[in-house]
Parts: sequence; structure tokens; C-alpha cells
Amino acid sequence: MRVPQQLLTIAVVVAALAPLLSCGAIANPPTALTPAAAASLPVARGGVRYDSMLPLEAVVTPKFDPEKPPPLALTYSVTYKGGEGETVPALFVLPRQTTGKVPCVMLQHGLGGRKEDVYLLSSALAKRGYASLMIDTAGHGARPQIGGKPVGELSLEQFRRMVGQTVADLRRGVDFLTTRPEIDTTRLGYLGASLGGIIGGVFVADESRIKGAVLWAAGGNWEKMIAHSQHKFAERYRTGPDAVPPAQVGVVMADVDPVKTVGSIAPRPLLLINGDKDTIVPTMCTDDLFAAAGDPKKRIVLSGGHVPDLSILVTESLSWLDAHIKPTVTADQAKSSLL
Repeated sequence: MRVPQQLLTIAVVVAALAPLLSCGAIANPPTALTPAAAASLPVARGGVRYDSMLPLEAVVTPKFDPEKPPPLALTYSVTYKGGEGETVPALFVLPRQTTGKVPCVMLQHGLGGRKEDVYLLSSALAKRGYASLMIDTAGHGARPQIGGKPVGELSLEQFRRMVGQTVADLRRGVDFLTTRPEIDTTRLGYLGASLGGIIGGVFVADESRIKGAVLWAAGGNWEKMIAHSQHKFAERYRTGPDAVPPAQVGVVMADVDPVKTVGSIAPRPLLLINGDKDTIVPTMCTDDLFAAAGDPKKRIVLSGGHVPDLSILVTESLSWLDAHIKPTVTADQAKSSLL
């Protein structure tokens, strides 16, 4: 479920954007959830514990020359402590031309990818006044193994833990965003592609501080996904040395199956976009995810496979984020701003 190299070349959307260099700042101590709020949220997914009380130990490093900051956005390299103290590598992008606190969208890549795969999306977001945060999924990018194994060699139970680890790491990412004075934490969104979308159906359900989500090429019901996906990872669990009986797949993956959690995202808004000929995340799984989601929700089905028309994907997503995460200025507000 990796988003292809095409995602790195969203030229139709970002061709006019200036290249980013980067920038920096140091995070404050984390703002923990209240004990009551923490008690109401799941403690673990995939056997990985989320604890908002643990120190973040965030390190934020500028990726640009502070004497010559880029005109559009400032990019920081970040590490922080994720679920059960695992070090999480991230990129944090802030738009430069802003006044006051800005909304932020968390961006998550697909299976076999890395945070840099969705970096160009942060450029498009920065142009519209959004910050963004991208992490490497557990077992990916700068953190390439789970239990000493690369992603392509994981047992199904280890794959479950990879998903659970990433859910916890994303929640700690929200903790990190609460330490940033530039971020309006009442306007946090999520956009995940493929596996990033599947994980998002669990993460956003658990994390009430995310106000809405866009999920690309995401589905639910792991038993169906493993049984019908043409991705090589699914074939591994059907016929490989780590094959799992179909009836057991749903049991193993139950607590990280978004079809069981996505309903809890409501009443926060949700947008699902998928291709009508997707063989990687079968459309029956996307159907199941949409059916399980509460309201308000919207689904856009495009002509194509796992990654259909990128220009439409990006354009529809940005419009949706503007409407739900970054509220549109009303005519009265616009008029008052001119007085």
C-alpha cells in the first residue's frame, strides 16, 4: 500500500511553489492531557502503550540558514519520544507569511515509504497558511525495522505492532504540537495515504484533538484486505512462510482494524477518496470503511487504481481542509478586517 513515486512529483499542484530550505526552534515541555481525558482514551493499540505523561525529549533542528530563511516555509528536523519511549523522526514545516497561530495538518505516507514522500504536500499546505508534521511510520524511513526485521519480513503479529506503534507515535506527535507556540491546537487535521490512511482511521478515532481527517486509498476489515489485496505483503500472509488462516487474520488485527474504530471519529468530519479500480486496497474494504464511519462524512470515488488522479486528490483535499480545519473567513469578518 505504498504511494508510488508519483507522489513526489505533484507538479500539477506545486510547480509554482518555491523550493523549501528549512528552519528551527526548541520545543517546550509537553502539555499533557488531563488525567480524566487520558483515562477516557485507549491505553494501547497493537500492544504499544501511549502515555501522554512521558517526557517528549523533543529535539528540533533548523534545516535552513537562519541568516537567509526561505520565503515560503521553514522546515525543521525533529525527533521526540513516541510510544513506549521509541525515538520518532519527523519533519515539521511552518509557513512564514502568517500572523498569529496557524492550523496544522499531520501527513502520513504509505507502506514501504517514508516521511519525505509527503513532503511536497507540506509545500502546498504552507502556501495556504498551514503548518504540517510528518513522521516515519514504525519500521520505515529512518527507523527501518520492527523487532529486528524489515517490513517485508514481518509476521502478522509484528505488522499489528507496527500499526499500534505508529498510532502511539502520532498521538505523541500531537503532544509535540501542543508545545509549539505557533500552532493553533484547536485546528489540527490529518491526511494519510494508503497505509497512512488505514492507520489514520485508528489514530484519529483515538485522538480527539484531531478535528477532522482525509484518508486516501484507505480501507477497513483486515481479513478481507489480506484475502483480496494484490500487494505482495498480503500474498505473504496468504501463502508465505508467515501465512495465517483467514479466520485468524481478523482476530490478530482486531484492535488495529479501522473498520472497528472509524465510527468514533464522528461527529468530527471525515473525507475518504479512493479509486474505483484499486486492487491494493480492494474497493470492498473502502466500502466497509465508509459504511462504518459516522456522520458527517464524504466519499469521492475517482476513476483509476490505488493512486488515481493526483491533481484531483490534492485539490479536493485542500478544499476540504480549508472548509473544516481552516474555517473560511465570513464576509462580515473580511469587511471588519478592512475597517
